[in-house]
Amino acid sequence: MGKNLYRRGLSLLLAAGVLLGCAACGAKTAAATMHLRKTEGAVGVSDGEKAIEPKENLGLYSGYGVDTQAESYAWIDLDEVKLTKLDQDSEIEIIKEDKHLEIQVLSGSLFFNVTKPLEEDEAMTIRTSTMAIGIRGTCGWVRGNTAALLEGEVEVTAGDQSATITAGMMARVSGDGELVVTELPAIDVPAFVRAELDGPDAAEPKAVLERLEERERVKDQARRAALLEVLDNNGGAAYAGLFDVDGDGWEDLLLLNNVGEYYSFRWTAYLWNGSEVQAVDLNYSNDTLTGAMLQSTDDIYTVTAGVYRERDTGTLYVRYYGEVIGGGYSNYFVSAAGGEEIMAPFWGDYDGEEAWQQGRREYEAELERRFEALAELAVDAYEGEDYTHTLAEVRQRLADE
Repeated sequence: MGKNLYRRGLSLLLAAGVLLGCAACGAKTAAATMHLRKTEGAVGVSDGEKAIEPKENLGLYSGYGVDTQAESYAWIDLDEVKLTKLDQDSEIEIIKEDKHLEIQVLSGSLFFNVTKPLEEDEAMTIRTSTMAIGIRGTCGWVRGNTAALLEGEVEVTAGDQSATITAGMMARVSGDGELVVTELPAIDVPAFVRAELDGPDAAEPKAVLERLEERERVKDQARRAALLEVLDNNGGAAYAGLFDVDGDGWEDLLLLNNVGEYYSFRWTAYLWNGSEVQAVDLNYSNDTLTGAMLQSTDDIYTVTAGVYRERDTGTLYVRYYGEVIGGGYSNYFVSAAGGEEIMAPFWGDYDGEEAWQQGRREYEAELERRFEALAELAVDAYEGEDYTHTLAEVRQRLADE
């Protein structure tokens, strides 16, 4: 907590200017209406200058900060009808002047449940580094660039953009700063929020979550039927796998076909977007690779074919490389969308076997840092390693889930 005291003090000065220009926010001589109701795990409290020992029903005042560490949570009563819960690895500051309350989420996530609508002269705002959420009487949570709602409605602002979201919706500030409103996927409701939906004050939010889960069950049934149809119509596929290829929360289908002699492989991703399947060809490098490998067919005895996703951008890549008798490699690692080719550094001249192996290890380490391997298959060039069992396994999963 101590390392954040200077930042909290500066943030408090800025926030005080926002809240009606008041220079005497939260005088601690007044009776506390906000309390640290309970804690779990390692929780810290600060008054903006020094650390305070947390305890049950500890009074909180304007300028106070609360933070949690791993597997730790804090419940805060802002008054009798306003409950918040701080997720693990999170930090907030509280700014209050009369009936104007602001909670600054400095990191992590915050759940809120306001069971009685605010009066006309009351104001409650939850603010992150990218957005502000005006609360009247509602239930949901906020983290970083996202606000999600399970009851009521709120107005979300991000810069000069604003949007109103209602129960079952979420607003997110994209990487380019656009405020985007979408349906709330039930899978995105975090565990620390779900844990608060069993009490009498959360009956409506729990009902909304159940409706979201039922909506997703129906969509998932459609997903499985659509992907199963694709699989059944691809009799020539040598391999199948289920992965969230595009990172949208839905599992997609990856198929590998051998469309010619020897090393002419073709990867196709069948992406489920929540309503239909889109086929995406991932074979930018296939023709180049095939031509290079066929020049030395008699020397290459193993081919590895894989699909990777770049961790930072989500861009898909395909990789084909062949191990050559005598220790050499033929290696292509290419973006399926844009054509960027990442050549192996061990293609060049090296002074001896040790230097060559070091170059290879450095290259593989860079791939591991930058990319997540979705599928990576070693295929014997002559005998054809049998991956057809994966077709039956995926078919069974799609039929049984």
